[in-house]
Amino acid sequence: WLPTMLSPAIGNPQANTLREFHYQSRCMGMIEHAEARRRRPYSRVLFTRLDNHWLHPHPPLALLSPDRVWVPAGEDNGGVNDRHWLASRKAVPTLVIEPL
Repeated sequence: WLPTMLSPAIGNPQANTLREFHYQSRCMGMIEHAEARRRRPYSRVLFTRLDNHWLHPHPPLALLSPDRVWVPAGEDNGGVNDRHWLASRKAVPTLVIEPL
């Protein structure tokens, strides 16, 4: 996994893991900016990749407990499937890698 994550740094521009971390971090910046404008935080944050192909409608938020992080089952490649997740706003800093 580490060679895949670092591949843009070691010469393989086709691997996208570091780019995904960067995009998630940029999304968090936009969320924080919007929260500052509205003067209150969001209760939950949903991240999904634009290239996801949905076979069924997303489960209604009312059915998904806000005290859990929700990720789809499968395609975890030995870790956690990070292509789509839903979490409480308080949990998001533990999920998103911030830039140095």
